[in-house]
Amino acid sequence: MGRALSLLILGAAVASTTAMPTVAGATPPSKLPAPAPIVKQALFQAAQATGVRYVWTNTIPGQREVEVCDVGRDQGQQTITLTIAKRSGTSTIRLLKKVAYLQADAFTLVNYFGFSTKNASAYANRWISFVATDAPYASLVRYGTLGAVVPGLEVDGPYTIAAKRGYSGTSAYPITGVLPSTGSAAPGAPLQPATLYVAVQSGYPVGLEPVMSAKATNTWSYALSNWNERVVVTAPKNPVSYASIAKALGRHAFNAQPLR
Repeated sequence: MGRALSLLILGAAVASTTAMPTVAGATPPSKLPAPAPIVKQALFQAAQATGVRYVWTNTIPGQREVEVCDVGRDQGQQTITLTIAKRSGTSTIRLLKKVAYLQADAFTLVNYFGFSTKNASAYANRWISFVATDAPYASLVRYGTLGAVVPGLEVDGPYTIAAKRGYSGTSAYPITGVLPSTGSAAPGAPLQPATLYVAVQSGYPVGLEPVMSAKATNTWSYALSNWNERVVVTAPKNPVSYASIAKALGRHAFNAQPLR
């Protein structure tokens, strides 16, 4: 629900890129491959893939969101853990055959999806189904397929590349550029530097992180794995349709602004 919001929050923390320290045994800059073709090939491969697992982590002071998602071309499942102060809750979103399904505990229905306490109690841990004409549908499935995830990995040049290093259990090249402008930033505002990690062996993206100042308190990251995994999603039994409860939920439900 709105990574543009996250980027706006992070805009104030943009830091200029600093030179990488010299590391004993590191590949000399003159020996490193050109970064632009690596980025282009990585995004091409990602767009041609059939599935991927991604973990999206977003943190602001006092609040943290972690999504573990397995997404394919036309279906996917997202498990979201929301932590506020010392309390946590979870929700699951499934997408199958253009129908979305949501199940969440009362804490998450209130703090993530904007339910009233009364309605959260009534629908906690129950499956709710949504079709494309339902108002919340688009936001629920926004990052529920591979085609929606890959554009979020784009990093524009000019690029700098550093020596390969370990990232999420694989050897990867860190390639730093800037995130594309969303069009919502203030005129003249600096673009957000970010580092795309590309696996040396497979050529697939394995991570994306913003380049932040040491004082930054708001941050996010992507970790990607299991490229071309087979994603199988099943429809839950006996969901209640959103259309049948929309009036009872009221206008505030699904109007909350989560971390993304």
